[in-house]
Amino acid sequence: RQMTTAATFANWTAKAANMTIEGLRYSIRDCRKAAEAAKGWDAAGEGKYMDELSVYLTEVSKRGALAHPEHFNIAA
Repeated sequence: RQMTTAATFANWTAKAANMTIEGLRYSIRDCRKAAEAAKGWDAAGEGKYMDELSVYLTEVSKRGALAHPEHFNIAA
């Protein structure tokens, strides 16, 4: 698969830093659904969405939202 570049990670990181928690929640769910849809037939697409999801989860963690999981349901 084509690897996600450092520049792409930097762009996602900058985007995530400016998103609301609600926006991050939506994007986490969207990436998870897209990765699941690509599973089994598009490994590159699946990997890309999982990479993007990891950036959004990192941003949520940085903000401490995971300290109160009852307020932040990121389950699919």
